[in-house]
Amino acid sequence: MSNIKFGTGGWRAVIGDGFTKANVQLLTAALARKLREKGKDMAIVFTTGIPDYMQEGYEVEAMHYLLKPLKREKVWECLEKCFQRKETERKRFLLPGEEGLVKVDVERILYAEAEGHYCVLKCMENRLHLKLGIRELEQKLGEWGDFMFCHRSYLVNVRRIARVGRQDIVMDDGTVVPVSRRLYNAVNERFIKTFIAL
Repeated sequence: MSNIKFGTGGWRAVIGDGFTKANVQLLTAALARKLREKGKDMAIVFTTGIPDYMQEGYEVEAMHYLLKPLKREKVWECLEKCFQRKETERKRFLLPGEEGLVKVDVERILYAEAEGHYCVLKCMENRLHLKLGIRELEQKLGEWGDFMFCHRSYLVNVRRIARVGRQDIVMDDGTVVPVSRRLYNAVNERFIKTFIAL
């Protein structure tokens, strides 16, 4: 029982051995670790009647630990904390601007346009001249958001596209950027998939 593999066999092995205190603890810890592997931004909340399991919560950076019997107020408080944390954990990072480092909220980025060896980043509120190339920016944004090239000189935030046409893309703020014939199908497909998934 020390090695749980997720899938049919793993679950059956645990169920087959019976739900002893040790098996439940083992399964809970393994599932929490598996969830944490999926991402740091996931809120994990443990509910149990056994305080001994709290150590598992620390290992996977659980947000909260609710002891049974559960009280409605405590559950609502916990859910409220989860929602508040999600709101405050906006994806922000620093980029090299003309006058030093600039804090950027990834969700506010519309697109980037190549300008010589550097690029211009267009956000909902402003335009930033960055001291890095568009390919380098693509690498930095890769882990933070849903960005793709629609043209060799334009990198767009797919979540900020309002409409995709055959020759251009309209962004949420009404800005129009070109889309190349070569990249049209890929951009259109990604746009559709992104919003079907939401």
